[in-house]
Amino acid sequence: MSIASITFKHTNKWTWTNESNTSTSSATTYTTSLNIEGPSYDYKDGIQELLVYQDTVYNTYAFILVPISSLAQPAVTGIIKNTSGQPMPNAEVVLTQNGTQFHTVSNSQGKYTIFSNISTPATVEALGVTQVIPLSEAAVTSDIQGK
Repeated sequence: MSIASITFKHTNKWTWTNESNTSTSSATTYTTSLNIEGPSYDYKDGIQELLVYQDTVYNTYAFILVPISSLAQPAVTGIIKNTSGQPMPNAEVVLTQNGTQFHTVSNSQGKYTIFSNISTPATVEALGVTQVIPLSEAAVTSDIQGK
């Protein structure tokens, strides 16, 4: 009668498995929105313009108030009117040049002014209407009437 049984098996075969997975992913998304309201552009007492600079390395902003007199002459001025020809107060106006947008809002008489040095053709848009602004040494007037 046997109490235990032992069996030995010896082979010359080795199985070696090595697996490695590496992945890298990078994504960056930035969204910034800022609305600042102040007196209309024709407010004469102590008028200031707010310049905003964005630091693209640290994603910070600098805000600087400067007198209008220290800026370039107005690039584009005009009056925004509705389909009936009445001035449109608080209408958003966007000047686009080389992919950069400059925003302003018309005053109570529908008047607007955008300060910028226009060095390439640009467009002005308001009330769904877009107008091409030609290169010019002087300020351009661009009156827009809604559709």
